[in-house]
Formats: sequence, C-alpha cells, structure tokens
Amino acid sequence: MPSMRGIGPLSYSGNTKQTAKLEELPELPLRVISLEDVSVATCAGGCVLIHPETSEAWSPAVQPTSLVALSSGSDCVFTARADAAVPIGCIALDEAQQHNLHVAPAEVYNFSVFCPPKNEEFELCEVDAEVRLLKSREASCSGRVEVDGGKLASRFQKQYLGHVLAVTQQLVLTHEGANLVIRVTGAHALDEEAREEAVGYHCFRGLLTPETQIFLTAKSPGDQGGAASSCTASHHREPRNSEVVVVNNRTRAFRTPSHNIVNVYTRDGEWFPTKKRLLRPCILLTSAVRDDAQEVVNVTVDVDTLVFDRVLIYLEAEATGRPAPQFAAHHLEDLLAAAQTLGLRSLQDYCQTRLGGMDARLRLHSWSEIQQRNGEGACLLILDGMILDVKRWLPEHPGGSTIIPNQALNLDCARFFEVYHASRESFLYLKEFYIGELRPEDRPLVPCAPPSQDFLQQLRQYTTFRMPVDGHVRAFKSF
Repeated sequence: MPSMRGIGPLSYSGNTKQTAKLEELPELPLRVISLEDVSVATCAGGCVLIHPETSEAWSPAVQPTSLVALSSGSDCVFTARADAAVPIGCIALDEAQQHNLHVAPAEVYNFSVFCPPKNEEFELCEVDAEVRLLKSREASCSGRVEVDGGKLASRFQKQYLGHVLAVTQQLVLTHEGANLVIRVTGAHALDEEAREEAVGYHCFRGLLTPETQIFLTAKSPGDQGGAASSCTASHHREPRNSEVVVVNNRTRAFRTPSHNIVNVYTRDGEWFPTKKRLLRPCILLTSAVRDDAQEVVNVTVDVDTLVFDRVLIYLEAEATGRPAPQFAAHHLEDLLAAAQTLGLRSLQDYCQTRLGGMDARLRLHSWSEIQQRNGEGACLLILDGMILDVKRWLPEHPGGSTIIPNQALNLDCARFFEVYHASRESFLYLKEFYIGELRPEDRPLVPCAPPSQDFLQQLRQYTTFRMPVDGHVRAFKSF
C-alpha cells in the first residue's frame, strides 16, 4: 500500500459518500477541558466525557452513551459518556482527542450528536494502521522494541471496540510496557474483492467491530512527516534512536493485479488507476476498456490532470445515479474539450447545456435598469462595463456579505476590485456571475474611479468570454 506522508488537518468535508450527518438535536457550545484534569471514578476507555445535564439536553439520543462530533463537521467522531466529575457545559478530552479534533483546552466549540449514514455500510471490514513509539516524561523506551502484532491488534480491538475510527486519527495505547501511537491509515467497510467491483466507493471512517480485521505496520525509522510527529504535547515525543518492530503480524493474502483497472496517464505525466466500468461511456477509450489481457492496461489521454480529475467526478456521479456536479463556469470550456477528446457525449451535452444557458441570459443592460433593479434588492455590479449578478454569492464572499452592497453598487467598481483583490484567483469566478454588458452609450453616465492599466489588461485576459458589443471598442473612460 502507498506510504502515508504529509498528513494535514483531518478534513474530508468534500467527500461525497460519507458526510457528517447530524440529528436534528441541539448544537451545544461546550468548553474543552483536559481529561487529565478531571477526577473520574472509572477509566474513560477512549470516550469523551460530558456532564449528565449535557447528556439530558440531547436526550433520548445520549442514553447512556452516544457518538458526538463537532457541529461544523469533523472526520473524527467520539463516543461520549456522562460523568458527574465533568463541570456543566464542558467536554473532557485527552491530548490525542484534542489533536484529532484540532481543538484547544479552554476554548468553546459547538458539538452535536452524530448519526451514522443510512443505506451505507458503516461497520468496518478492515483497518490499516501504523505503529510508532511514544515517549513520555515518566517513561523511557529506547533502542529496538519488538511487539507481537497479533497480541497488539487484539489489545487495540478490545480497547476501542464500538468506537468510530477515521483515517489519520491517532490513538494512544500502552502494550507490554511500551507507550505506542496507533495511526489509522486505512478504513474499509468493504473487503478487497468487493472494493474492486464497487464504483463510487469512498470510505474514510467507520465502526470497529469484533469482525474487523486489523493490519498493522511499523512506522519507518526517522519518518517524521505529517501529523504522526505531533500527536500530543511537546513532552510526548518519539524517542530518538528507537525503533518499533512488529512481528507475528497479520498480512493480506496475495492477489494478482485487478483486470478491471485501466491506468490513465494524462498529458502532464500523472496517472489515475480507474475502473473500466467507470470509463465505459468514453467511446475513444473503448479498446482499453474491452482489453481482456491479463495485465493492467495503460492508456494516455491528451487531457490535463486537473481537468481529468473533474471528468472522473462527473463519471462517478453518472455511474452512481447522483446529480451531475455543478462545476464552476470557468471550468466548462476545458471540460467540454476533454469530453470531445474522450468521446464522452453525456459530458459534452452537459457542458453545452450549461454554456448555452449562459449565452441565453447575456444581453445589454441600460444604466437606468441597473439602478432600478439594485433599488429593488438586486446586487448587479458594473466592472469595466461588464454586468455581474452576485447576489446569490454574497454569503460566500470572503470579505463579508455587506461590503459589496455598501461600497460597489451603482458605479463602475473596477478600482474597488483592484484594491481589494490582491490575488487574480478572483478573476476565475467572474464568468459565473456574468449576465451581459452595459450599453455603450450609458458608460459616460456611470460614476467611476479609474483603475490601473495593468489591472485592466490582466482583467481582459481573463474575460475573453465577454459578449461582443457592436460598434464599441472597450476602453476604460474616466469621466
């Protein structure tokens, strides 16, 4: 399996298969406290602790335990248990749990009850995990440490049975005198054979059961990449000159490479192992899809990597019966070209429909119309003569939803746009909002502060999609 490096924040919110589904129960603001500061009668056993009154606020969902997650969405989900030792309005987490949720002690966060996804497998069939040593101030462990993989897997399974595990989650475990960190590197609700046949399968977390198979590997010596080196506080670090060795370990049975895979190479050298079933609608890849050779088929396509990635997102939605993704307008022309290259007719129709729909709404607008519609609650911007309808986007504006209506209406906002947008990434979204042009004869009527010529030159390089205005040569006029 591929090595796991460069692990970033635990956020898979874009995953289409398993999103955090929270019941219609109160979101409770809870202050995070360290579990080590709470005197509990029994071991937390991997649970997070809350006060019984907090539990009752979620009643009957939390009786006596339940799954909870950050209301904003978090990959890691923890079992909550009521304990009177926890102050009211607080949630007690150990260091590893704080790391996994990316929260800090004494800060307040909203938590909600988590509901496993319906109509999807949530019990884990297999878990892959990486083992490394953890050194605390009280314990010392150096040199070569050998652990029995079978016994460690059983110990891990017993301690975290019934808990939800997520990819990149880290868990602390003491086994035969050694302090260990177990980092989840793979979580599968389907076995390997079923995964080969499944289309649109994405699993990054699930419930650990007695039937779950656990495959452990030792962390490579000296590998400090990713989150594995920052699981706990600074006084908990992996010992230097130490190495953990896993023996008597469970391994997967050897399987020949799947014949259902085509390795698709893009024009910039990247490659995607893709199921043949997913590529079947691409008529120009028919020979690769129908190839019954005993080896994995390789094919090269004249499509950029990022564009082909979006093609696969579209194909997966089509294969699983989900609605087509609503790609941003500035991606449509590249997707259309890729669809023509691959012979993917449905994607061609999708792009042409979206582009045609955009063309149909393009027209010339008068200055009086812009003023009237803005007075009625619209949010139509004038930018170098372009008319942009941005009202539906205001809640998503990085600068806030009020700055545009307060400062940029009923004038040419090119100068404001230049001042507030240091990055040219914002140019990419203009096509999404573009609904036409200001009438040429009305341009002298529009108040404006002239932007720089460099800005206008760059702007026009990104806005070649603009509709032609007969008899008018676009040039910024500072009246």
